[in-house]
Amino acid sequence: MQDGRSLGDGKLLSYLRNKNKDLRYRAAIALANLQDTSTVGDLLPLVQDEDVQIRAAAVFALGQIGMIPGEKSLIGALTPEQDIQVLPRVFEALGKCGDSEALNSVIAFIPSAKNIAVKRDQALSIARFAIRKITSERGVWLCFDLLKDNHSETRSAALYALWRSAPRGVIDLEISNRAYLLVKLMSDKEADVRINLATLLGKTKSEEAPRLIKMFQQVESQSPDWRVEVQLARSVGLLAKIDPSLIELLLPYLDSRNDHVRITSLMTMASLDSGVVASSEYKEKLLTTLKSLAASPSKEAPLVQGEAFVTLGRLFPKELSVIKPSFDKRAAESLLRSKYIEALSYTPSQENIQYVVGCLDDDSIRVAMAAWDFLIRMIQPRVLEGQRIDKSYADSIPTIMVDRMESGLKRKDLAITTLVANLFADTSILEMCERAGYDNKIVGAFTLTYSNLSSADDAEAMMSIQQTFVRLRDTSVVPVLEKTLIDPNRTVALSAVTALTRITGRKYATRLPNPSVIQRTDNDWKMLESIKPSQRVSFRTTKGTFTVRLHKEDAPFTVLAFLKLVKQKFYNGLTFHRVVPDFVIQGGDPRGDGWGGAGFTIRSEWSLIDFEGGSVGMASSGKDTEGCQFFITHVPTPHLDGRYTLFATVTSGMEVVDRIQVGDRILSAELR
Repeated sequence: MQDGRSLGDGKLLSYLRNKNKDLRYRAAIALANLQDTSTVGDLLPLVQDEDVQIRAAAVFALGQIGMIPGEKSLIGALTPEQDIQVLPRVFEALGKCGDSEALNSVIAFIPSAKNIAVKRDQALSIARFAIRKITSERGVWLCFDLLKDNHSETRSAALYALWRSAPRGVIDLEISNRAYLLVKLMSDKEADVRINLATLLGKTKSEEAPRLIKMFQQVESQSPDWRVEVQLARSVGLLAKIDPSLIELLLPYLDSRNDHVRITSLMTMASLDSGVVASSEYKEKLLTTLKSLAASPSKEAPLVQGEAFVTLGRLFPKELSVIKPSFDKRAAESLLRSKYIEALSYTPSQENIQYVVGCLDDDSIRVAMAAWDFLIRMIQPRVLEGQRIDKSYADSIPTIMVDRMESGLKRKDLAITTLVANLFADTSILEMCERAGYDNKIVGAFTLTYSNLSSADDAEAMMSIQQTFVRLRDTSVVPVLEKTLIDPNRTVALSAVTALTRITGRKYATRLPNPSVIQRTDNDWKMLESIKPSQRVSFRTTKGTFTVRLHKEDAPFTVLAFLKLVKQKFYNGLTFHRVVPDFVIQGGDPRGDGWGGAGFTIRSEWSLIDFEGGSVGMASSGKDTEGCQFFITHVPTPHLDGRYTLFATVTSGMEVVDRIQVGDRILSAELR
C-alpha cells in the first residue's frame, strides 16, 4: 500500500490500531511516505503510543505531512516526552512544518539530565526553520550559547543553524562580540565543527569576518583537512568580493595536493570580479598558476584542467585564446571540451561563437549539450551589439540557429531536445528568430518533436518544450498539449495545464483526471525475502574499493531494484558524473552525464535514517522519480532528511569515496 500510494480503502489506517506493534510502526512509516493530509487525525493517537519506535514513526509522519493540527500536537508532546529516540523526531518534524510559534517552543525547551544530548537536535530544528525562512533572535542567541557545549555534534549543529540563518544583523553582531569563541572553535578536533564554522564566516557580513578567516586559514594549515579547506576556499571567495585583499588566501589552495581543494578554489576564483583580480598585486602569480593548470592534463582529476579553462575564460580571456588546447582521444576529452566551451562563452567574439556553433552537432552528446547550454549567453542581441561581429554573420545567426535546431531535434536525445527547447524559450533569442520570419518553422519542428515524446522517458524534454510553446504564443499547439492532460505522469500533465492556461487564458485544471499510481508489476518477492538483513555491496573503482551496507528494512523496494541492477552488472563500467566537494559524489548513469536512467522509475522511500557522511541515497528529480542513479555524501547533510531515499551506508573505504572525481569509473559492483 505504501508503494502503491494507497490507503487500501481504510485498511492501512486500521493497522494504526492493530495490537501488533510492528504493524503499527510500519503503517506510520507508510503514511509518512503517502503524505496524505486526511490521515493526520488517525496518526495523532500514536504520538502517545506506549512503544518508543511507534511514537518516533508517528511524529516523523506528521512532519512529512506537515499539517497545522499535527503541529499543535507536536508542540504539546515536547514537554511530556522524555525519550531520547522520540524527542529528536519531534524537533525534526516541527522544523519541517512548524510556524514561528512552534519555533519559540523549540527554543524555550529545556532538556532534562536524561535527554541532554537532544540539544543537537534542538539546534538542527532551528536550522530546519531557517531553511524555510523562519528565524528569531532568541534562536540565534541559543545557538551561540550551544557553541560552548561539550558535545561536538551539538557545536556542529549550532554552527549549521547559524549559517542557515545568515546573513542576519544579530548574527553579525554576535560574531563581533564572541570572536574569542569562534577562534577557539578553529582548533576543534571535529572536522564537521570546523566545516560549519568556515561556512558561517562566509555567510556573515560582520566586519570581523575577514580577520577571522585569515586566522582560520593559518590554524587549519597546521593540520589540514580537505573538507575544511574546501569550505574555507568558498568563504574566502564570498568575502573577497568585499575585501579584495583576501584573494591572496586562495593562491596556496591552487597548489594543493587535494583535487577537491584545487577544483573548488578554481571555481571560486572564476566567480570573482575580473576587474578586481586584474588590478590586484597577485595577478601575475595567479595568471602563471592558471596557465600551468590549463596546459597540464590531470590524470587523477581532469576537471582541474577543465576548471582552469573556465577561470582563465572569466578572468583572463586573452590568455585562453593563446592556449588553444589540442584535445586528444582520452576518456576525459568530452569533459574537457565541454569546459572549454564554457570558458569561451564568457567572451562572445565572432570566432568563439563560430567555434561553439560548430559543436552543436558534435558526435559527443556531452560536447553538443555544452554548446547548446552555453550558446544562450553568447547570442543574446544585447551581447552581440557589444561585440565587434561582422554584420552579415550577425544577421545569419537566426538562420544558423533554426537549421541547427532541426538537426538537434532529429537526434532524438532527451538532453539535447531539452536544451534546444530551453534556448528557444529564451525570449530575446526567440524574438530574434521570429523577426527573421522563422516562427512557423519553429512551431512546426517543436510540435512534431513533442508529439513523438513519451513521459516515461522524456518528461523533462516535454516540460521544456511546453515552456517554448508558451513563449511562442501560437494556439496551433493547443491540440497536442491537450492530449498531455491525460498523461500518466502527473507532473507533466500539471505542467501542460499551466502552459495551456497561459497560451489560451482558459482554465484547464478541471479537465485533469484523478491522479493514479501505476502499480508495480515487477515485484520479486522471492528475491526480496532472500536479501540478507545486512547485505553488502562492494564497488571496485579506478580510485580503489569501498563497501556499502544496504538498509533493506527501511527502503525495501529501492534495495530490491538496486540489487537487480547489481546482479545484471548494470553499474560495471559506468562513471561518476557529478562531484560536489563537501556534499556528494553521484554515479550510476548509463549515459554518464546525469540525464540517463535504467528504463524504469521507483517510488521514494523515506525512513527514520538520517543523512550522515557516507550515506548512500537515490538521485531524484522529484517525488517518485528515482531509478538507477545514486549519490554518496561526504559530510552530514540534514537538509536531505526525509526528502531523498537513503538506502545504504558506506561501511569501509570512505577514504576512497573522498578521492573520487568526475570521470572515475566503477569497474565492478558485486554482492558481498
